[in-house]
Amino acid sequence: MTVTTRIHCLTDAEPASFHGSDNMGYAVNLNVECESDSAFDKAARDQAHDAFRLFLKQAAAVDFYLFKATYGPLPNQAGKTGVLSLNLVYKVGDQDSHGAVKSEPNPADADLLIAWLDEGARARTNEADEWRYWLVKPVGNDVQQIDEADIGATHELRSAHAWNAPVAHRFGLTKLLLLPPEDIDPQSRRELYLGSVPK
Repeated sequence: MTVTTRIHCLTDAEPASFHGSDNMGYAVNLNVECESDSAFDKAARDQAHDAFRLFLKQAAAVDFYLFKATYGPLPNQAGKTGVLSLNLVYKVGDQDSHGAVKSEPNPADADLLIAWLDEGARARTNEADEWRYWLVKPVGNDVQQIDEADIGATHELRSAHAWNAPVAHRFGLTKLLLLPPEDIDPQSRRELYLGSVPK
């Protein structure tokens, strides 16, 4: 059994007028997902639960980095193009010229969100469904449709993106990044990536 943990980083551009700054504003929404490559069991559930706990405890203190991507034909994948390399541009906020990360100064207690997710897991009707709450199945590049019975911890946290501000901000799930416009050329915006790393 292998449990793979992924941190999702969804970035939405915001009008500069929202923030009274000449920099370009981006709302960055963080989420975590745990995938199991075999039948869900207690060991996989425990590993996924620990990953959610660690993510939520550290979400308020992540660092962000700006990367420039180099695109081209992917080796051994005829006709496909993609990212060939990522080169670090800078750590956001590391210097005055490198933008800023705006976070809530007094983050909320992550244990509140963990307790909320635990309550969602306990609401499942049987043990197998409770294990499945913390994990998703591998789907590769396929689109996965879910219904109400399939909603798990990752989907519940993803809904934080739609919560009224500043709830998600207080838990570190939503951050505001302000980046100098000269670093975000609209013509080459697709070549820049944001990465998040726990401190």
